[in-house]
Amino acid sequence: MSSRTAVGGMTRLVQGKSEDYKPRGTHLHGLDQLRLLAALLIFVQHTLSCSSHDEWIDIAGFRIGRIGTAIFFMLSGFLAATSRRPAFEWFVDRLRFLLPTFWIVTGIGFVLAAIGGRKEFDAWQVVCQFSGFGYFTHGERLINIATWFLSPLLVLYAAVAVAKHKSCGWLSLIVTLFLLVTATLKDENYATLYCHGAVFFLAYSICTYWPKLYRNMTPILPLGLAFLSLIQPEFRYGAVASILLTFAIKVQSPTRIASTFSRIAYEWFLMHGICLSLAMRITEMPLLLGLIGIVLSLFAAVSLKCASTSFFKFISTRHKAIAERLGHPTLARIL
Repeated sequence: MSSRTAVGGMTRLVQGKSEDYKPRGTHLHGLDQLRLLAALLIFVQHTLSCSSHDEWIDIAGFRIGRIGTAIFFMLSGFLAATSRRPAFEWFVDRLRFLLPTFWIVTGIGFVLAAIGGRKEFDAWQVVCQFSGFGYFTHGERLINIATWFLSPLLVLYAAVAVAKHKSCGWLSLIVTLFLLVTATLKDENYATLYCHGAVFFLAYSICTYWPKLYRNMTPILPLGLAFLSLIQPEFRYGAVASILLTFAIKVQSPTRIASTFSRIAYEWFLMHGICLSLAMRITEMPLLLGLIGIVLSLFAAVSLKCASTSFFKFISTRHKAIAERLGHPTLARIL
């Protein structure tokens, strides 16, 4: 990285200004393929865990599911940097995309848990999970534990929304340094969440203020995370994710399966845990469990996507009409 690039990036950081990375109207097909890879890695680990084969989830010292999770957080940070919408509108759009579908799936999870009786919960847990912050209050005791990622993601998106404000450019650096330092000081068992957060903000900050680092396939970020992994081993997952992302953004050829999956990826992430739990009632053989889980989760994701799209399109239309009648153009545009 040249001194001019570094100085320009620091100037944009101080002033809160960003530089476009992705040309308007373009679609990075490699991200769809990377998202599919992350889903497969996570699904394989969860399938092996459900079938009591945890000894198979580690390959060469890497837990395969955590590679997928690191990819997911790095992708989220990268995509947050590509949006040029006003901060408030962007954040509201993220909430509108994430929460309603999450509420539906969480409701299904609580109903199934009440019927099956495998997990106990109280009213406080229901409130916490529907708020989206259940992982911070109940940890591994979540109903549908596969949805844990939403809690840190909401916090990270809120921080990005503030950082997107023109007067808060330093917030990206402050948050990133806080997460990096905290992760290195934590025990390996407690550092994972902070490492994922740091990976998210590194991807966001670099793509916002130094986009040429990704554009030129620079090894600086992977090497930096590899160095940090000598201090905190959990950063090795971020290093792998950054290498994969660096190459993925150069891919221009779409693949049908990845492009199709990208349309239901969020719904799939929410539903696959419930579907694996249902599949366990049929079999615990890893291969058969995985096949049944894939079929059920894809069917559930497509059904959820169709139902939620139709419903929220109807709601959005009604709300826009009300906003326009009230003469509130900003509200109408957000809705």
